[in-house]
Amino acid sequence: MGAQQSLQPPVEHMLEGPRAFQWKKEPIILYEWNGSPPCHKVRALLHYKEHPYRAVEVDLNMTELKWQGNQYFKVPQAIIGRNHVCDSHIILKELTHMVFERPMTNFELDLENTCITNGLQPAWEKLILSSLADTTLFFSLMLDYSSTFGWILGGVAPRMMIASMNKHLDKAYPALEAPIVYLQRLRTSMGSKNFICGDAVGPVDLALYGVLESAHYLKMECWPGPVKEADLLDWHDRMAAEMKDKQPVCQTAAEVAASKGEKTCT
Repeated sequence: MGAQQSLQPPVEHMLEGPRAFQWKKEPIILYEWNGSPPCHKVRALLHYKEHPYRAVEVDLNMTELKWQGNQYFKVPQAIIGRNHVCDSHIILKELTHMVFERPMTNFELDLENTCITNGLQPAWEKLILSSLADTTLFFSLMLDYSSTFGWILGGVAPRMMIASMNKHLDKAYPALEAPIVYLQRLRTSMGSKNFICGDAVGPVDLALYGVLESAHYLKMECWPGPVKEADLLDWHDRMAAEMKDKQPVCQTAAEVAASKGEKTCT
C-alpha cells in the first residue's frame, strides 16, 4: 500500500491524551511491533490477565496506521471498543480499568510514567544498542534469521540502525540516566513487599516485566546485569513464575512465523 492510499478509520472518533472510560467488555485491537518493549509491556498486562485481543503487526512504513484522520505514527496503539488510545503509558492506564477492574493509583501512574515509560524503557534500549551482539539478537524479534533474506539483512541492519536509534533517543531523552538508576528507584518503592506496589502483581510489575523480557528471553549480554545490581532478580523470578503458564510476551520473528503469525490472546 502506498502512502497516498487513505485507509478506512476503524473508530468513530480519535482521542488525544488520557481520558477516563467506563469500561465494559470492549473488544481490543492492539497495533504493535514485535520488537517494541513498549508493546511488550502492554502484552504483559493482557497476557497476565488472559484477556482476549487481536494483534495487528505494523510494518516499518506504518502502513497499518495510515487510516484517515490518524496523525500518530508510533506503536503501540489500541482500539478499545470504538476508542483510539495512543502511548503505552496511557494504554496501560486505560486497560488497567478493564483487566484489573480498578484504576491505577496516583503512585502507580507516577512510578510507571517517570521510572518506566520515560526512564527505564529508553535507557534499556540504549543499553541494548551499546552491544552489537545484543542489537543483533534484538533484531531477531523483527527479522526471521532462518530465511535467506532475514539472515542477510540481519547482518547489515543492526549496524545501520545503532547510530540512528541512538541519535533519536538522545534527542528525545536528553536527561536520560543509566538503567540502574530507574531500577533502584523501583526496588526502593517495593521495599519488603513481594511486588512493586504490594503483595500482588500490579500494572507496574507487568510494565517492568514487559520492558525487560526481550533481554531475558533472548539471553542478551546485558541480562541480568543492572537487574541483579538493583536486587530485583528475586522479583523477576516471582514474576516469571506468575507468567509461566501465560502466552509468551516475547517471541522471535521465526517463532511467530512457525506459529503462522498467531499472537492473539484468546
